[in-house]
Amino acid sequence: MHLKWAVQLSEFLSKPQNRFRVAAALFLYLSLLFGLIGGKLSTVGWLVFGILAFAFLYRSTPTFFFITWSLILIYAITFFGVYLYFAPEVGIVTRYVKPLGAVLVLVSLTILIRFILYFKDLRDYLARDGRYVPVGLFSISALLFFLFSLLSSFSWARWGTGGGGLALYTISEVLLVPALIYLYYFPEVRLKGEEERGESVQWLDTLFRSAFRTIPRLLTPPSCPHCGKNMVRELRICPGCGREVYILRCPETRAIYKRCPHCGELTPIRELKCIHCGAEVDERIICPWCGNPYPLPLWREAES
Repeated sequence: MHLKWAVQLSEFLSKPQNRFRVAAALFLYLSLLFGLIGGKLSTVGWLVFGILAFAFLYRSTPTFFFITWSLILIYAITFFGVYLYFAPEVGIVTRYVKPLGAVLVLVSLTILIRFILYFKDLRDYLARDGRYVPVGLFSISALLFFLFSLLSSFSWARWGTGGGGLALYTISEVLLVPALIYLYYFPEVRLKGEEERGESVQWLDTLFRSAFRTIPRLLTPPSCPHCGKNMVRELRICPGCGREVYILRCPETRAIYKRCPHCGELTPIRELKCIHCGAEVDERIICPWCGNPYPLPLWREAES
């Protein structure tokens, strides 16, 4: 069971867009962590990691990145509405401030409903071509985003007016991130937006290429099932996107190995069947950058 989950996770992370989404979630959590530390450093960390998170979200969601502005607007209006509603008593002005806060929360909810209906309309448009996609989970994620924004704002408002700590704020923000990531994931993948990837961000691409070249060299390669020695990492060029990819080769037979999609063990691709579980293995190698499979002869060697 654990191996099956590991294989599924490996397949999920084999797509570059999914890796960007995971990185965005990690940076959002780091931003939250630094935002709770306190002091000048926390503000810098909160901003830096927040900007990095949205940079990765842009990279993974080029077609529907406008989602960002909608969610920021919903969160901001909710925050100010809740904060005004729970503002301390300030005499006669409170008579107008609290209703204004309630109105702002209702406005935020209205924007959220329009946000959901926009993607439902888009789904209905695509359904004319037979591509019907249910939007139930997307709608629930959007409502959860609003609910956690509401709870987060409530906790922050109470803390700001001396009414309690930030425990509820922290829990709400932690739960808000998965809902946020899914709101980006759904339209880009389920509504076929991922086919339009947009222009590559040059500095981000350079950063990933450098990391992909450096990090594997710091890690011990896996043992070869044939000879027991450490596998040789061979740098090849993807024939589709032109990026560099490490391929595992036996140091004795020089056979190229890949992970079996069924059992997750290393097996030579020339055998066409896994030497461990007997399942069929595609001779093609999937590029972790563009996600496309290509036969081994098309992969040319890169300069190390």
